[in-house]
Amino acid sequence: ERVILGMPWMAEHNPIINWRSRTLIRWDLQPGDMDKKHPEALKKEFPEVNKTTISTELEVKIIKDTVSLPEQYKEYAVVFSETDIPLPEHRGRLDHEIKLTESFKLKKGSIYPLSSKEREELDLFLEENLACGKIRPSVSPQAAPVFFVAKKDGKKRLIQDYRYLNSHTVVDSYLLPDIKALLDDLASSSYFAKFDVRWGFTNIRIKAGDEWKAAFVTPRGVFEPLVMFFGQTNAPPTFQRYMNETFARMISERKVVIFMDDVIVHGKSREELTAHVGEFLGKCKDEDLRLKISKSTFETQEIDFLGYKVKYGQYSPCPVKTAAIKDWPVPMNLKELRSFIGFCNFYRMFIANFSQIAHSLHLLTKKDQEYVWGEAQQQAFQELKTRLTSSPVLRLPNLSKPFIVQTDASKLGTGAVLLQHDDMGVPHPCAFLSQALVGAEQNYQVYDLELLAVMRALKAWRPYLISPVATTVIYTDHQNITYFRQPQDLMARQMRWHSILQEYPVQFMHIAGKKNGAPDLLSRMAHFVPSVTPQLTLIPDSLVDRERGGGKNLKPGSFSVKTTKIQKKTPTSSTADSQRPSEESPKTAVPSGKVAKNKKRIYIPVDLRRDALREYHDARPAGHPGVGAMMKKVLKHLWWPSIHCDVRQYVRGCQTCQAAKVNTHPTAPPITPHDVAVNPFPFKQVSVDLVTDLPPARGYDSILTIVDQGLTKGAYFLPTNKTATSTEIADLYHNVVYPNFGIPDAIISDRGPQFMSSFTRDLYAKSGIEMKATTAYRPQSNGEAERVNQEIGMYLHMYCAEKPDDWSLFLADAQFAHNSRIHSTHGQTPFYLLHGYEPTAYPSDVANPPGLTDDRLEQLAANRDKAIIAHKRAQEAMIARKPGLTYKKFEVGDKVWLDARNLRLKTTRKLTPRRLGPFEIIEEIMPVVYKLRLPSAWRIHDVFHASLLTPQVITPEYGIPPEPPLPEFVDGESEFEVKNILQHKSIGRKGRKELRYLVQWRGYSRAEST
Repeated sequence: ERVILGMPWMAEHNPIINWRSRTLIRWDLQPGDMDKKHPEALKKEFPEVNKTTISTELEVKIIKDTVSLPEQYKEYAVVFSETDIPLPEHRGRLDHEIKLTESFKLKKGSIYPLSSKEREELDLFLEENLACGKIRPSVSPQAAPVFFVAKKDGKKRLIQDYRYLNSHTVVDSYLLPDIKALLDDLASSSYFAKFDVRWGFTNIRIKAGDEWKAAFVTPRGVFEPLVMFFGQTNAPPTFQRYMNETFARMISERKVVIFMDDVIVHGKSREELTAHVGEFLGKCKDEDLRLKISKSTFETQEIDFLGYKVKYGQYSPCPVKTAAIKDWPVPMNLKELRSFIGFCNFYRMFIANFSQIAHSLHLLTKKDQEYVWGEAQQQAFQELKTRLTSSPVLRLPNLSKPFIVQTDASKLGTGAVLLQHDDMGVPHPCAFLSQALVGAEQNYQVYDLELLAVMRALKAWRPYLISPVATTVIYTDHQNITYFRQPQDLMARQMRWHSILQEYPVQFMHIAGKKNGAPDLLSRMAHFVPSVTPQLTLIPDSLVDRERGGGKNLKPGSFSVKTTKIQKKTPTSSTADSQRPSEESPKTAVPSGKVAKNKKRIYIPVDLRRDALREYHDARPAGHPGVGAMMKKVLKHLWWPSIHCDVRQYVRGCQTCQAAKVNTHPTAPPITPHDVAVNPFPFKQVSVDLVTDLPPARGYDSILTIVDQGLTKGAYFLPTNKTATSTEIADLYHNVVYPNFGIPDAIISDRGPQFMSSFTRDLYAKSGIEMKATTAYRPQSNGEAERVNQEIGMYLHMYCAEKPDDWSLFLADAQFAHNSRIHSTHGQTPFYLLHGYEPTAYPSDVANPPGLTDDRLEQLAANRDKAIIAHKRAQEAMIARKPGLTYKKFEVGDKVWLDARNLRLKTTRKLTPRRLGPFEIIEEIMPVVYKLRLPSAWRIHDVFHASLLTPQVITPEYGIPPEPPLPEFVDGESEFEVKNILQHKSIGRKGRKELRYLVQWRGYSRAEST
């Protein structure tokens, strides 16, 4: 079964040969003849070949492993050929039909960029498939993009991205065979043979007229397939229908079972099996089907099929389905035992007498119980593992129902559970999967690990999940798994996974971690231990230029200067470095103070890494980049084992970045409202504030607002002046509020100079007042007065617009309006809670009897009690709206950065650090208010709200920072020490010019000059 071609013929026709597949691409038989010639076609064109003229032989048909083909099947050797098959004929209703939904709209995909190597692979793919007729040029307005994924052997495979087409394709309802029925058929036989169909899907023609729907776009144009390619949603049922129809007689006679491209031929005796296999191979030859001889088994009495081990009279789950449970090691401590019991609890509803079986295990979990593993515990442990891996816990998959896959990953391994709902809607496990991470997998990012768990599950349970009839829901506790939906942005490994995902009708759903317990426990098996990847020498010592220090010929050239600078420094190890465990193996160690180089990157030893990182982060050309930007830049030129972690920690510990960059995660302390229940009487906690800069009116330009911060929310609005002294403000309060309500227990002021003078402090202290001043630059804690100030502004704007100079005449009316309005907090008016009745602003014909005094007092007390309850509810609601989940409480002694937004600094605001410090916390005034140790020259209040503080971060990679220079405050404004005058320029018109200087401040870089 081969054709011999001689050199005379090849010299005459000059053929193009694909030496990899050993096929003829084209030759000059006729002008423009582009057809690829297969062996059958060659034999028709060359019926007689004179072997005497042959000087060289070319095998057009190849069978690589003819030795493994049993003698009785040699006549069917062509079935195991690896050469391409001719374009199959149309088979009517067995062709692949692409039915589109009504919502489908034409969409031509983008052309993804390809590397030069990928372009070569694309050219080869197009040449071969055009020649054999499997694709053809197209003008289709609908085209899928293409991209390449790497195969395990390093070669590239072209993938058509049919996601859009699949989402608008009517699902083929043809069901895959029932697994139980197939297993029952096999269990009635004693001998089995197993085969795998080669190029399964491409044996099927696309229905005539539907080819344009599967078109794909490349840099060389648009092409459409004439055969069914991988990745199309209805490919599995189409292929299953073809196999069932083709081998219908053998299936009905119980000679063969077929599931997709997996074929099992069976018989009750050796002779019967041989006859059945011959019949099957003969049919394959007639249909031009090819089989993989490497995956063929010609005779056995036990075979694996769809995850089950089958032999005469029985079948059972393959060990891989239950290995995760059967291989569960004996718990060696309480933590491991609790993990096992926790896993069992997920399925205890399916285990009869679970409590009795697990009783001896539960005894070991009791408090103060010594952990002693005895015979009773071992028996219970084995019994539970047996129950978990057998019915009714583990059920046979039903392909007519949808599946559920739960996956999880940890730093040790991956875990997954395959589930299906029973007739009562209860999810039953069908299989368990648990695998440790090996080699490079241990370095995967979190999102890669989560998808690795998914890919392992899809691979293990492919026969169950491939059918498009029912969508498989994959539950994962990692929400960012949809990151993988953009193939052009993925790494090679992720693109390969993406191409596999196209074959499965899956939908990802997020599940809370605490509800994903079973896969989580399977991913953290006690016997999973991180594998040790041997560290190899990046650059052998013989290639290291120790005299020149490397880096001379590297690009960019500037780094050679950096390397030389680093090497000239005396190698010293910081305390932080000396305390870190060594991460260099003997094979990767480089002498201290030396760097190793190769053509692309430089290896940096431990004692020089901080200097190298400083060059790439702190230097002016670097510009203090973030982690991502710095990582990309460093990895172009440098390498050492912990480089990713060191870069991240260096940037995190950079003091300049902490002081200057925008804080994307600001401190968010919880709200701490004032407790009115401590002293519920009126005006015992008051808020005092000034509304200033009003138009002069009858000698006044400001308003003093005094608000009951406690129960009633009543207020006084008193005209005054912005320049009023503390004594004048105290007189106002004493003359107006004191006669009615006495001295308050606490005053919340706006931290203005009027309320912080020594006279006011002494006056409050003598009167027994606790001075609870608003923390510096945090007016929210004086929110009651601030809101009242806004209310006054709106009132005066509406009534004084025409006569703004008379606003002081309207304050009495504004005060009455405020106190007679129902407050949203307690649902009462301040007047009613103050006096027990509602004053009126105009005459009324309706009498308002005052009632008995005792009754009125009781009613007033009851209303105040209700108001206290309403206050508490309002405070709880306010706390719930802003719980402060990201807040970590500061401790005395902590060093923090102080937000500089409210400090009056002389320097240009845009060039001034956003935060000053760090400063030490010396006292906790309130749960979210702290006192800082500020420089003595700073004459500002030293108490600040937590929202203005950011914790200082110090990392070993960056080192302990020197104390930063602080500005001196002179007359409330900051002054810095001059280090250098960099330049000057003259500003202004002739005769009125002034000089401006660009100053570099001592302790600050030139980049921060102003």
